Amino acid sequence: MIFIVQNRKVLTRRKQLEDKKLFIDAQFPPRGVSLGSKQEKYAQRKIVWKRPHEMSLRPVLIADGTSRHDMKQGDLNDCWFLSTLSLVAEKPQLISKIIQKDPNFGSTEYTGIFHCRFWQFGSWTEVFVDDLLPTVDGNLLFARSSDPNEFWVSLVEKAYANTFDVHQDRQIAEGKKKSTKGMVPNHSYVVTGAAEVPYVDVAVKLIRMRNPWGDTEWQGEWCDGGDEWKRVPETIKRELEVTSKDDGEFWMSYSDFRREYSNMIICNMSPDFDHDGISDKAGEATPKPDGEPHVERRYNGRQPLVVALLQVYKRGVSRPGEAEDLYAVGFEIFQLSRSASTAVMEPLDNQFFQTTDPLMPENQETYAKYRETSGRFFLYPGRYLLVPSTHEPDQSRDYVLRLFSVGKIECG
Repeated sequence: MIFIVQNRKVLTRRKQLEDKKLFIDAQFPPRGVSLGSKQEKYAQRKIVWKRPHEMSLRPVLIADGTSRHDMKQGDLNDCWFLSTLSLVAEKPQLISKIIQKDPNFGSTEYTGIFHCRFWQFGSWTEVFVDDLLPTVDGNLLFARSSDPNEFWVSLVEKAYANTFDVHQDRQIAEGKKKSTKGMVPNHSYVVTGAAEVPYVDVAVKLIRMRNPWGDTEWQGEWCDGGDEWKRVPETIKRELEVTSKDDGEFWMSYSDFRREYSNMIICNMSPDFDHDGISDKAGEATPKPDGEPHVERRYNGRQPLVVALLQVYKRGVSRPGEAEDLYAVGFEIFQLSRSASTAVMEPLDNQFFQTTDPLMPENQETYAKYRETSGRFFLYPGRYLLVPSTHEPDQSRDYVLRLFSVGKIECG
């Protein structure tokens, strides 16, 4: 009896929502045009745009917090985006900056508007879209949550597509090609853990990975159900969340990891200057009585500095005189003489740059054809000149330059 009454309430709420005039985004309408240049791909498929309450009796924005396991990639080839989003989902303090909670989601007070934010080129962009999602045969066409009643994954992906033209500039996955050991070529995975596991008489270094498809895993050594795990204590396997489910997450040896992957991007929430695996936050440096910052001994008297250069660029949208592609951008730091005036500097001539070598960052290379490039330096107190530039001449682009240090720095 209780179940029947509750079901009636749910159906009544659904009927009220269906009768209500909900928001439809005229700038990103529920039609083929919103699929961009890929709409021809779906010309022969009957696409029906549905709202969450039309796909679930009990739709929720977020069911029980957000998790990396929520992510299941759809037909859109945006593994790069979902891999990143799965890591952000593990950190409540970050996901709360993106998703603006709506207490009315799924209720009769709901308006059909989804609101979120994305950080873009130094500032937050507010995004509002409707909640209409493309489906084929009742199934969501693009990204979805592993919980069929949860819709934050689908709606964040839609909002991102609306803001950054994901449908326009990314290809649709044609098929799930994989290597003999289950690895997918030209595909983004995410590192979700690392551990040293006792195995026979040695300690084996393992890396935990996740495929944003939510299935299709590594089939080599240390895979789910692999013989290697039979020699590992059950307590350790529980701590490492080892399962036999094909949920896209798996363990592999560090040596296999290095062989199978060609590129890795590490993102610190704040810079890790001393390579101890812990982000160093501003404020660790304490001023001396004379006002000069005191640098901790582990830096050997030098100031740690991270420089990050981000080119303002949006794929498919160029400005007059600009190419529709990323430039190779970078920067150089030159040390100025101690006798240089503290007043406004006079322009430096060509002789200065021809006779003065730039300082080399720890990562050796700063020029790269990436949206953002960075370098790590350890500098003695003094005056320096920072020069951002493109690698090739006669190219220009707006940019965002960010500096991170544990000590006080003055820019002029």
